[in-house]
Amino acid sequence: MLKSALPWILLAVVLVAFAFFLGNNANKEEIARVQAQMQDMKYQRDSIKAFVAFKDSMQNILQKRITELETDADGLREQVKILETVRKKEQLEVRMLKTPDELKNKFASTFPELPEEKIKIFEEYFSREDISLKYFGVPLWFSETFIIDHKNSINYEKQRNKLESVDSLNLAVISLHEKVLGLEKEKSEAYRVGYDSAYSNYMEISKLYINELDKPRFGWPHWAVIIGSAAAGFIAGAAINK
Repeated sequence: MLKSALPWILLAVVLVAFAFFLGNNANKEEIARVQAQMQDMKYQRDSIKAFVAFKDSMQNILQKRITELETDADGLREQVKILETVRKKEQLEVRMLKTPDELKNKFASTFPELPEEKIKIFEEYFSREDISLKYFGVPLWFSETFIIDHKNSINYEKQRNKLESVDSLNLAVISLHEKVLGLEKEKSEAYRVGYDSAYSNYMEISKLYINELDKPRFGWPHWAVIIGSAAAGFIAGAAINK
């Protein structure tokens, strides 16, 4: 009698094993899907980290170059200050000349293109005021040099003032650029920290989910197969016993 019921019992065992296989196989598919998704997330994270590292490297290079240019600009500003100091000093030296010969020598060294013998110093008496004044004489057309130099000095002064305004604006622009760069670094750092935190949490949850899926279990559909199999075996055995 037991031998006759054995095939039905084996069938029930096979059906139970099949039900377990169905549940376990479905979990394996879900595990594979989650693992593939985790790998894709890791690839995206690595790509972002590589991009951020490259961007940080470029920012460091640019910041270094900016620092070098700022140093050069500061050096040029110091040179301008020195030149302005020299200009005022030379102007004062001219004002302090006392004798006609000193003035003549200074003029000759300032305009070496004019032969010294062409420079004349003469005196004129004004009877009404009862005063004599010394005059400095040069060839008539050489006077155009004074006119041109005077016009140039006015123009150069205007250019200097404009360049100082441009320099001030450049300093303001550089300051704003540095603030923007600082904000960009803060934003990138906040994004990196947030993304790393989200990535870590996702990976942790996914691992827990995979561990849970990896545990053997039966779902309700599979329990129905098992119960049906057991019932079939029971009925078959009962029929045989009769």
